Amino acid sequence: MVLITTAGIALPAVVSAQAGPGRPLPLVPGPSPSPAPADTPDPGDEPVSGSTVRTAPLGALDIAGQGTLTPQAGGFDRDLWRGLNRPEILALIDRIPTRAASPTMRRLTERLLLTDADLPPPTRLPGEGSLLAARAEVLADLGLAPALMSLANRGDAFLRDSSAAASLIEAMLLSGRGLDACELGDRIGADAATRSGLPIYCAARNADTDRLNSVLDGVDPVTAAIARSVAAGRPRLPDDAWRALGDPSPLILALMMAGGLAASPSSLAVQDPGRLLALAYNPANEIGIRLEAAERAAASGALSPGRLARLYAEWPSSAAAVTSATGDGASDPVTRARVAATYRAAPDDPQALHALITVLTATVEDAGSPAVLVALTYGLSADRRLGPIAAPAARAAYVHGQGTQAQAWHAAARVHAGVAGDRATLSSLAPFQALAEGPAAVDGPRPPRLDTWQTDLGAARTPPDRAAALGVFWPLWEAIGGTVDDRIWRSVPLDFAGGDPSPTVPLGLVRRLDVAARNGEIGHTVGLVLALLGDAGPQASAPELVAAAVAALDRIGLDASARAIAGEAAWTRLP
Repeated sequence: MVLITTAGIALPAVVSAQAGPGRPLPLVPGPSPSPAPADTPDPGDEPVSGSTVRTAPLGALDIAGQGTLTPQAGGFDRDLWRGLNRPEILALIDRIPTRAASPTMRRLTERLLLTDADLPPPTRLPGEGSLLAARAEVLADLGLAPALMSLANRGDAFLRDSSAAASLIEAMLLSGRGLDACELGDRIGADAATRSGLPIYCAARNADTDRLNSVLDGVDPVTAAIARSVAAGRPRLPDDAWRALGDPSPLILALMMAGGLAASPSSLAVQDPGRLLALAYNPANEIGIRLEAAERAAASGALSPGRLARLYAEWPSSAAAVTSATGDGASDPVTRARVAATYRAAPDDPQALHALITVLTATVEDAGSPAVLVALTYGLSADRRLGPIAAPAARAAYVHGQGTQAQAWHAAARVHAGVAGDRATLSSLAPFQALAEGPAAVDGPRPPRLDTWQTDLGAARTPPDRAAALGVFWPLWEAIGGTVDDRIWRSVPLDFAGGDPSPTVPLGLVRRLDVAARNGEIGHTVGLVLALLGDAGPQASAPELVAAAVAALDRIGLDASARAIAGEAAWTRLP
């Protein structure tokens, strides 16, 4: 056994660090990881220090299909890729999106790429590249450094694949594990080290100016200036030219974090969850940059609502924020954070209550992600005082899979609707409850009142709202196994086609998806669902594409994921 250690702590699986109860959320690596909280469905969304990469030489063993998840640990079956050859598997992985605002798609991607699966034998077909490198690149873009480190522990073959090793190093740099990455320098090839910029980072962190000068040849001026600043121990630059950088590389973000250099607002142009988390982790960044990056990471599932809530709580309450929580300012991330902190510090203050309601309402109207709304209401008691925000809070909780919170807020919404006489707002929760709980909920103790919702839409809502119900909800409901009365379909207006016009829907791939699902080909089906929804995700994809994806997932037994995708799709489309 050959061991590569950095702090003597093995990393057999994905690990995440977390602040303890009552303490603010750390945005930089702490001295040691603590147990992950129960509210966190996905591990690996926080930086960890004291990590270890241990590799065991496994000879010529092909580890391209090896993973860290078994069916007992949340993975798929070993015959995951049944029905596909290696070039087809690679083509699917290459098309997996990493920027969709969909926690469900992120979880499916993790399960798909981390499952310990059998692979078809190698072929001589064109396009047969490195499956290991393709998996590593997607995991790195998602910010899953612990998952990559766990894969690296499977054997030296991982570090010998230059592309996979480069993705591992970049993910470690982004997650605050730069010095740990330097420990691996001697074990990875020169190509992987150069591609990830590891020699530059290590020379800068070690203040080795001679070595740094030798590796900066041909490097762009911005990267060189930042690296020299870090090496010299003077975390500032002769000018602010680098502030215009709108798409900083993982190397630049890691150097900025190491040197205490603040990013500019233009850096928020980044899209990858891994780089968004790096912006949120850097304590030198302005609060607005950190919070916006964290909210966007939470929207994709890279940061849990509970951790985002604790990030909000880290910022001191501000009377000015309460008074400014009006108009466009109410949707500002800093205002959100400070208003939430103000209310938690003074829940009996009418002004703080009014500000919280204003902020939440503005966030809903701005089509904010359900993760943001769940974070704003996280830990709050769903009592009568918060009745005005109970319905949107319940809707967000249903969409984000927070069942207990959804039921509590739904109950509060019933009370508020009875007092305010607002049946339409209450009935608007029915489709979200139905999609979250599935067809079985119709026969449950508190069934979703879909008939009441449909009636209210017909009586009080606008034609576009009725069109959304007919073109979005009912196809999704049918896709997850729900029954739709023929009278619903007969009520579709003759001048309405059933959703947004989608002339570019790849109908051939939709048919292929149906075939894969009917044959029970799990990897094929999940990969096609991810590729078809793309970076647009369920919220922005054509309704017929979403319905096809939901139906396919339900057919292969992933009914919980199907319902979650349906809920995310309904989030911005239903009144």
